[in-house]
Amino acid sequence: MKKKGYDLLTIEAVRSLLNEGTPIRKVARLKKIPETTIRNWKFNYVFNDNILTIERKRQVFELLRSGLSMPKIAQKVGLTYNCVRLYALMILSKEEYAKIKVLDKQLSNSSQLLSPELAYILGVMYGDGYFGIGQIKLGTKDKDFSDYFSQVVEQWCGKKPSQIEYTRYDRPYFDCYLSFKKAADFVREVVQERKKVPTIISTSKNLYILTMFIKGFSDSEGSITLVPKWNAAYIRMYNQKINLLNELRLFLINLGFKESKVKIVLNNKAINGPVYALRIGGRDQLELFNQKIGFTIQRKQQKLEEFLNRDKK
Repeated sequence: MKKKGYDLLTIEAVRSLLNEGTPIRKVARLKKIPETTIRNWKFNYVFNDNILTIERKRQVFELLRSGLSMPKIAQKVGLTYNCVRLYALMILSKEEYAKIKVLDKQLSNSSQLLSPELAYILGVMYGDGYFGIGQIKLGTKDKDFSDYFSQVVEQWCGKKPSQIEYTRYDRPYFDCYLSFKKAADFVREVVQERKKVPTIISTSKNLYILTMFIKGFSDSEGSITLVPKWNAAYIRMYNQKINLLNELRLFLINLGFKESKVKIVLNNKAINGPVYALRIGGRDQLELFNQKIGFTIQRKQQKLEEFLNRDKK
């Protein structure tokens, strides 16, 4: 079977590279095939007219004419971005479609305002999150973390990140990345060198904003350690920047955690300097963490809940 003139061996070679985690852009360059073609093979993009009911077509048509970007339309109407894109190609002239595509490359003003979604993304960027060329990226061994990050990013900017699963060190690994230069530039400007909490977070009076920033950071850098000998457990969040951890400690105290139960300790000495841990101890404090913050990653959350339930018994 062929697709758009490419033989089966070429298609399988492309899919093999994608399964290994090679970015679409690099595969396109290696195989001299357009990125859009490879993306279509990867995600099996097709236009499904059954999803676009008459009412949805009317909504999409009106929103396109109003000048709203396609990611925002997809979010508003409850469709995938690709479904909106394909329908726009059908009903708009080339000039009209080009104008909409320009909008798609801009980060909306509303996305540049502080929100719980942005706070969570910023928290992740201080941990497992990182930047590619024009990209916001997350690499993790936990699929639920990758899925949740993707969901939050889409809620924030209207564009759905790509996700890739591959094998790393003989175990499944997941990459989640948003290819959106304006969004990446904006987040990079906010976090800068990541030596301290972003000003927009540290000056916020909204406790839920602080909670979501901590949640993003703890999903990335947090762990729970059980100490059966003393029927105890600790939550730890790691970083080499002690000033950053001090700020997070103050956030936790503002959220109701006891000052005496939230400490910063030396965790270990690495080649590039000491690593510190923001440590939360005490059953009541772990219960508070579970109620107010919690882990997105199920293996961590389950470990926390098992400890709390066992202690109750």
